[in-house]
Amino acid sequence: MLERRKEQRLAIALSGKIGFGRHRFRLSCWIANISSSGARLTLRGEADLPPAFTLTVISRAQVEYPVRARWRQGDAIGVEIAPLHDSPAGVREPRGSPGAA
Repeated sequence: MLERRKEQRLAIALSGKIGFGRHRFRLSCWIANISSSGARLTLRGEADLPPAFTLTVISRAQVEYPVRARWRQGDAIGVEIAPLHDSPAGVREPRGSPGAA
C-alpha cells in the first residue's frame, strides 16, 4: 500500500470527543493513531458529521484540535488537523501537542 502521509503517526489508544455545532453536539470516538497533521478515529457506529469539527483528546491534559474529515470507511474516519488560519469559525486554537497527548 502506498503511504501518502507527510509524517509518521504515533499509535495510541485514547478516548476522544468530536464536537460540532458550537459544541452543542459531542460524540465519543477512539483515537487509533495521531501526528501533528492528522489522526485516525473510530466511531461507535456511523454518524453524519460536518466536514470540519473539533477533536478533543482525552488524557491527563485534554488537547483540542480543529480538524477536517479527509476520508471515511464504515465507522473509521481519517482527519487532517487544520492549520490555525484555516480553522472553522468557533473553533478554539489547539492546546498542547500530539506528543503531549
